[in-house]
Amino acid sequence: MASTNQNKSGGFNYMKMLMLFGMIPIVIFAVVVLLVVTSKVRNEVQSNIVEKLEVANTMFNEWAVTEINEEGGVEVFTKEGADHTYVDSLTGKGLQLTVFVGDTRAITSLPGSAPNGRNEGTKAGEAAINTCLRGGQHFQQDGIEIGGKKYYVDYLPIRINGEIVGMTFVGQTNEAVSAAVSAVIGPILVIGLILVIFFAVLVILFAFKVRQAPVAISEDLNVVADGDLTSPVTATSGVTENVNMINSINRMKNTLRDTVQTIKDNSDELAQNAEVVRELSDNSSSSAAQISTAVGELATTAQSMAENVQDVNSQAVDMDATVSDISENIESLNANANDMRKISIEASEKMKTVMKSSQSSVSAVESINKQILLTNDSITKVNEAIELIIDIASQTKLLSLNASIEAARAGEAGKGFAVVADSISQLSEQSNASAATIKGIAEEILANSETSVKLASEIMSAMTDEQAEISAAQDSFTKLNEAIGQSVESIEQIDSMTGSLRTIKEQIVSNVSDLSAISEENAASNQEVSASVESIAASVAEIADKMKDMNDLAKNLNDAVAFFK
Repeated sequence: MASTNQNKSGGFNYMKMLMLFGMIPIVIFAVVVLLVVTSKVRNEVQSNIVEKLEVANTMFNEWAVTEINEEGGVEVFTKEGADHTYVDSLTGKGLQLTVFVGDTRAITSLPGSAPNGRNEGTKAGEAAINTCLRGGQHFQQDGIEIGGKKYYVDYLPIRINGEIVGMTFVGQTNEAVSAAVSAVIGPILVIGLILVIFFAVLVILFAFKVRQAPVAISEDLNVVADGDLTSPVTATSGVTENVNMINSINRMKNTLRDTVQTIKDNSDELAQNAEVVRELSDNSSSSAAQISTAVGELATTAQSMAENVQDVNSQAVDMDATVSDISENIESLNANANDMRKISIEASEKMKTVMKSSQSSVSAVESINKQILLTNDSITKVNEAIELIIDIASQTKLLSLNASIEAARAGEAGKGFAVVADSISQLSEQSNASAATIKGIAEEILANSETSVKLASEIMSAMTDEQAEISAAQDSFTKLNEAIGQSVESIEQIDSMTGSLRTIKEQIVSNVSDLSAISEENAASNQEVSASVESIAASVAEIADKMKDMNDLAKNLNDAVAFFK
């Protein structure tokens, strides 16, 4: 799982993005506006200065013409002690005035090297002479150097009676013009900078405000990623998308918490059921061992009975010889009859023992059958729990898919959410695989258990037949005892009842043959019972192993969801 440091490292955050995309347009807009405004202001100021120079020169030109007309010639400006009051009247406003007589400065406010400290007696520039003095046109230009300084200049020709006799000049230094422009542009730049700072502060505050919700959401998702589903979502926001994301996180946490709790409960129940089945399998194994012991004793008894039957058969043969020579061997017949009585009594007792063993085997088989049926019920419950786990895993998978879609919609902010969704998807797939494995094991156990039930039914049927046959054998022994008793009591009448004795002898031989067949059948049945019991024992052992695997799977499932609180 990604760590908190990994979630916080690299890339742009909300603060950087909002400040970047908020400040860049503001700065660009402010720069463009300031450049446009500055250009317009500069052009406007320069235009105003040019107009001011033109107006001032027009008024100055009219004054010069008036002075010449009143004084009777241009000498009014060239005489010694000429009045400089008017040309000096605008120096306080940064304007320099000059009256040219011809192309020579007669009086001027410009400082220079003349005795009076003025730039008088110097020539005008060629451009002004050609355009204004010779061409009679209005001449304006900037950057004209006069006395080591550059000026914005305005020249007008002086006409007296239609004749150009000189020029008037009004000029202002480039420095003064730049200062005037700066005086207008400076406040605009300050206001623009203040506005940029103001909007920058607004963007920063907005960025901090917007950033709070994603940061809180990221911290809540980190808590979920650490496995804690109990902590409430602390994020709040006034943005609709963030509110929707917070609500989605809340629903995701609640759903995930319920899912994990359900898995834990079902895994606990599965572990308990597995333990119950294991105990039942242990009991079944013990019962199978008892049945095996009983079957072994039954086989021993059957073998002994077969031997006794062989003895009885041998005695019957002897009796046949004795009957042939009954008159000569009466005493021997009497002894043999007593021996036969004893052997018959012992055979009867052994038949009773066989009957008891058979009854014990039937009880044991019935106990096994009941235990197997209980095992089937437990396996059915396990299957139901597995189906519930598979259903929960499927719902968790669907929830993970929905969470992945929501994370994809959230973009960069949903990456951490996407990691959680992917972890949930992997957990659901692991749970589904584990449940499928458990289900396969349970189905195999159920199949083995059904086989055991079938075998137990066959054993019970065989034992029922065996009891019937044993009962028939007991009846035969009873009849044999009665016949031997009658033989002993009628020993004195043997001579006259030889024919009857032969008939009885034939009946005994027939009964012994039947008893021999029954003994052989009992031996075969005992072998079948023994094989069935061994099969049952193997199935029970396999059930125990499968229950151990199922218990381990339940523990693994518990461990898988133990990460979540």
